[in-house]
Amino acid sequence: MAKITLEMDVDEEMMQELFDSIKSISTLTRATDDLCQDFAYLSKAIENNQREIKKLTTNVTALLKEAKNGSNTRVESKKESS
Repeated sequence: MAKITLEMDVDEEMMQELFDSIKSISTLTRATDDLCQDFAYLSKAIENNQREIKKLTTNVTALLKEAKNGSNTRVESKKESS
């Protein structure tokens, strides 16, 4: 591994620009971390919604088959109780 040493004359304005740049990078890093956390949360929410949609699709398909076959006991029980 090599070691490089650099010596420069830097005025106050240049140092301030450097510090401002470092602060901006730090702020951007925090914002990026926050976005990553938001995306992770959204990803989990989408995954859960997809599971629920699959369940609903299965239930609706079963109900449609029952209605098509004329064996929809839920509708018949509601008619009888009326």
